[in-house]
Amino acid sequence: MTDWSSALFDTLSKRAARWQHAAAERDKEVNVLEDRHEQLLLRNAQLGQQNNALRQRLVSAAARKIHRILELGRKSRVEVALEVWKHKLRQIPPGSGCSEASAAGRDGVGNTRSSHVCNAVA
Repeated sequence: MTDWSSALFDTLSKRAARWQHAAAERDKEVNVLEDRHEQLLLRNAQLGQQNNALRQRLVSAAARKIHRILELGRKSRVEVALEVWKHKLRQIPPGSGCSEASAAGRDGVGNTRSSHVCNAVA
């Protein structure tokens, strides 16, 4: 081998080594991003399930309250209870979290809420 062919071979070998190293780093970063993406998809599914559970609890609590009002013969209060229920459902839009601030205060029927349904999810 001549000196110039040896130098060319060394240069090409170094370039190939750098290219392999860069490809390995890129593959490693892609794997990390794929793992993170999978984790985020799983977390999204978990939060969706929690959101559905909270909405079901909210609907169930409102249904129990309306049933109690009907049992007590206070039919005039049913309309107010239904309006409160609709308002609560609007406070938690599908796919979003629950806000402590939006749930504070009275429930519209004269009852002060002592607990918040989202406290159980943290």
